[in-house]
Amino acid sequence: TREHADRSATELMDPLREVVDVLGDHLRADVSPGLVSEPTVRGSISPLTTDRRFAGADTPAYKDHVLLRCWEGPTKQTAPTLFIRRGTDGIGLASGVARGGASRDRWREAVAGDAGEQVAKLLHELTADGHEVAGDLLARVPKPHDPAHPRAELLRRNGGLQVRKLHPLPPGEGVEPFATACADLLQSFAELHRWFVTHVGEAA
Repeated sequence: TREHADRSATELMDPLREVVDVLGDHLRADVSPGLVSEPTVRGSISPLTTDRRFAGADTPAYKDHVLLRCWEGPTKQTAPTLFIRRGTDGIGLASGVARGGASRDRWREAVAGDAGEQVAKLLHELTADGHEVAGDLLARVPKPHDPAHPRAELLRRNGGLQVRKLHPLPPGEGVEPFATACADLLQSFAELHRWFVTHVGEAA
């Protein structure tokens, strides 16, 4: 109903837009000046309603979480991206790149070359700090790369990779404390994000 839509905008969407604005300012200052934040649905704010085309009959109409993103590159769908997932179990933070196509080829080339040493080190440090590396893993190292390559496992990543960690909800209430806490936590991904932009991201 119109009443429900107005209440949703006032109680949820307006604060989310403010979060995106504050978050974007922090991340551009502290992580990378090229990060894009758009305080709109299907911009930095994922839709709160379930896409019925891909949902089962028993799937709730509304999601049980909020997903926000800031990306860097000309194409949002494939650009290196920082994510915030606010759910009942805490805040999930992530840094990732999309899989397939040219981004997959750039990933493999970078991992196989000298730049691969840096990302391997970054991923080792993040996993040692409790982060999880997620994404499709091929059964074998793709040709023409050597199956015995020292970064064979990274080469088996099919061009799509996300590094993530779940954190407790930050203390305090309000837009500024929440957005600032998320921005501070996302700084753990700063070097990895910049590596993605330099070696995997699409040129503007």
